[in-house]
Amino acid sequence: MNKFEYKNLTPFKWFVLENFPFIEADFDALTEWQIFCKIGKEINKIIDSQNVVGSEMEKFSQAFIELKNYVDTFFENLDVQDEINNKLNEMAEDGTLDNIFSKLFANTVNIMDFGAKGDGVTDDSASIQNAINSLKDGEILFIPNGNYKITKQGTYTIEGYSGATVGYGLIIENKNNIKINCLGTFTPDYTNDAFNLFVLKNVTNSEINGLKGVNDIYNTTGGYNKSLLHIDICTNVKANNLYAKNIGSCCLIFASKDCTILNSKYTRTDINHKSAAAFGIYGGNYCTIDKCIGYGGTNDGDISVYTGINHKILNCSIKNSLENSDDILQAGAQGICIDAGAQQCIVSNSNVYGYYYGIDVKSNTNNIVVNSNVATKCKCGIAVRRGEINAPAVNTIVSNNIIAPNGGNGSTSLIGGYETIGIYLQDTYQANINGNNIANDYYAGSTSDFVGILSLNSAYSNEAFDYGVNIVNNTIALNTRLGTASSTSYKPAIIVKGSSSLNNKYVNIINNIIKNPLSNMTEYSVICEYCTSINIKNNMFTRKYATTGYIQMNNCKQINISSNSLPQARDTIILNDCSNIIINDNNIQGAGEYHQTIILTNCNYANISGNNYIKPSSGESAIIYTNSCNHINASNNTANTTINNIIIDNNSSPSTNITQDNNIIWK
Repeated sequence: MNKFEYKNLTPFKWFVLENFPFIEADFDALTEWQIFCKIGKEINKIIDSQNVVGSEMEKFSQAFIELKNYVDTFFENLDVQDEINNKLNEMAEDGTLDNIFSKLFANTVNIMDFGAKGDGVTDDSASIQNAINSLKDGEILFIPNGNYKITKQGTYTIEGYSGATVGYGLIIENKNNIKINCLGTFTPDYTNDAFNLFVLKNVTNSEINGLKGVNDIYNTTGGYNKSLLHIDICTNVKANNLYAKNIGSCCLIFASKDCTILNSKYTRTDINHKSAAAFGIYGGNYCTIDKCIGYGGTNDGDISVYTGINHKILNCSIKNSLENSDDILQAGAQGICIDAGAQQCIVSNSNVYGYYYGIDVKSNTNNIVVNSNVATKCKCGIAVRRGEINAPAVNTIVSNNIIAPNGGNGSTSLIGGYETIGIYLQDTYQANINGNNIANDYYAGSTSDFVGILSLNSAYSNEAFDYGVNIVNNTIALNTRLGTASSTSYKPAIIVKGSSSLNNKYVNIINNIIKNPLSNMTEYSVICEYCTSINIKNNMFTRKYATTGYIQMNNCKQINISSNSLPQARDTIILNDCSNIIINDNNIQGAGEYHQTIILTNCNYANISGNNYIKPSSGESAIIYTNSCNHINASNNTANTTINNIIIDNNSSPSTNITQDNNIIWK
């Protein structure tokens, strides 16, 4: 600081310049009292920006209150400006202010004391690094208001995770119990090379608050080398109130334990600003991303967890768009991604908008919980799939989420042959889909078909993994494809498909509510193919008279369809090439229009009992219609119908061993 830059500085003003060097504007023109009030505003900014109530902040605020009370009491009956100014100068000279503000600056390292300018022009990298190097355990690094230009100072290796060598502007290594309180803004100078603004490496029990990075020059590369903050091989580090604009990432955590990113935001103003994951956790354990906001869209997860154990994504909100816009940026972008063998992780209470996969669980993950999230306008709301590593997800819970594709995100590619999907399961082992609300709400002009839940086996499936799909207590509203074309088609609520070489095993579709206010469905509400040991129980289908039925099963075995509520529809239940079948205790409101209620073709060993058939408004051809079947029994059913027999066989393709007894038919 050059003392000769200022004229006629009083003792109080010198005290302020030496202790608050970031308050320099209009010094000659301000009175001591006006400067004193500016100090108070700066203290309040610090308290508000950090959003923490710790011992330092208590000392901070108490110091100012003590000083203000002192001055207010002394001048209680005075309003003479000269007297106020004189008293402040006296307090600066006799040490009173030093005694009071010693509480404020205890254990604090101010980067201004090391020559940082914060003028947006001077390269402050070396000055700030010197301040960082001076930090002792337990001290606070204070970064006042200002715009700090940073350039690349060196490289380091991400030893804890990828082994990649990346650049840095500022680095803090091998420190314990430090705190960084930042009011200023950092601007990276990418002219010569890419780098990460701040790196914490091998730091423990520490906290960084209010770090901000803003870049206004096009950032054309992403990846690990253009982040606001890297946290590498750290333990118990909290990064709070970060802000990154037009930088590759906000904060990435590598191979760390008990670290948290909290109340932070990533944004970009143009698609030309390349982004990687806005927030990410790579390896390590017990790390959390909480209450963070992201705008942008990247193809590998705007929030990403890649390997590691017991990580959490909580209360976050991300959009595949620019801030203050709903326009989709990248049709292939992924929202929240849990990937590459991550285990025992949770994604909860978060919102995703406009992604190809809203929440993507993939590649050998284990024990992942996706709970109480909202996915809107995504090609696929939630996916549990094999992924690039080509290994299935194991033991996944997807529960109590709200999914509204609303026409999808504009991508024209297909997932499993379909355009828009609520929940997609590929080669899953023990997937529990429970309590979700999936509704493709009205979207004007939409021409996108919608499937509520799609479960498929891929060509890579194997016997060890492909079983255990539980679809329970979900509500699926098929307000699908609301285009104006007369040929509009409506897709199923639930599809579960194995393959001829490997069936999808142990499937439970239970206690779901499947809604469709429209009648012209072209496919059945629930379709199962190549499945073994499948239960469809206690489901409620709500729809006015439909042109197709509700349940279709092809090439399945060990089937139990029971206690479902099935409104009037053509060919309500249809089974082709199935065996070992139980259809009982369903409440079925007949077929009508000379169609059949239950149709069995090439089926063996079916027991149809205890069902209640309600007479439709118009005639029907049969309650149960069989084609080329064997060992079919209908017993203890009740039917209100004009037909004399429960079962009618196709004479052109006759069945064998057909029995029907103890049925009650009333007309």
